[in-house]
Amino acid sequence: MLTIGSSLGNGWTVTKHLEKEPHATGGNFSLNYFVSRGSEQAFVKVFDVMLAARGGPDPMRQIEAATKAFNFERDILAKCKVSVRQNAPRLRDPIA
Repeated sequence: MLTIGSSLGNGWTVTKHLEKEPHATGGNFSLNYFVSRGSEQAFVKVFDVMLAARGGPDPMRQIEAATKAFNFERDILAKCKVSVRQNAPRLRDPIA
């Protein structure tokens, strides 16, 4: 878990941890944060490998499934990056 004020090493600083609602679905193996860099603000999803490994009887299969889901979402965001729509989500500074 990142702490408020942590630097991500690329100029972004963690400003808020977003708690999941009790009955929320999705994002089972990630933690969500708001970050800022100067006047810019963004959302960061952090993939938690250890949380994924504890998600079932076969840790390596759980990590594989979570990684595939993460990469699928990252690929969609990369496609949205070239979208001309103003409200499309953008992949800003991918780490990993």
